[in-house]
Amino acid sequence: ILFIAISCVDLCSCLSGLPVAFTWLNLRRPGFWNSVYFCFVWHIFFTNMLRMSTFLAMMMSLTRAIFICFPLRQQKKKIVAIISFAYSILLLLHDALNGSYVSSIKFITDGPYCYWSPSPKATSRVKL
Repeated sequence: ILFIAISCVDLCSCLSGLPVAFTWLNLRRPGFWNSVYFCFVWHIFFTNMLRMSTFLAMMMSLTRAIFICFPLRQQKKKIVAIISFAYSILLLLHDALNGSYVSSIKFITDGPYCYWSPSPKATSRVKL
C-alpha cells in the first residue's frame, strides 16, 4: 500500500511541475500564474506533495525496520493508512492556519513560482 501511495504522490509532484515548465517555455510570461487563486492552490498542493513524499518514504523505512526487528509479526496496513491520512489532514490544517498570516501572493519570474508574503501580524511575532 505504501508503494502505491508513494507512486501516486510522486506522480502528483511531477505533474505539479508542469505549470512551471509551461511558464519557462512561454518566455516566463505569467499566464495562469496571474490568478491569485491558482497561486494559492498550487503553492499548497506543491509543498504538501513534497512533504507527503518525504513522510511516506519515512513510513516505508519505519515499517521495514519494524519488519527486520520482528520478522514474524504481521504489520497492520490499516494503522499505516490512518497515520498517513492523519498527517495529510495535519498538513492541510497547517496551511489553513498559516493562510491567515499571508498578506499577498506574488508571482516572481525568476522562479517562476508564487511566493507568499507574510502579513504584519505574522512578522510581529518574530524577534530579530
